[in-house]
Amino acid sequence: MAGAKAIAIRKMIDQLCWEVRKEAVPLVEAFKIPESCLAAAVIKNS
Repeated sequence: MAGAKAIAIRKMIDQLCWEVRKEAVPLVEAFKIPESCLAAAVIKNS
């Protein structure tokens, strides 16, 4: 993948994450994701 394309994709992912951040908890609750799956270190560091 070309460098410019990879950068554009990364920017789009960042933008989409920013847009859904307020919906994160309701989404997790709606999908009934087990607490054990939410114990990942990446989640605890945010």
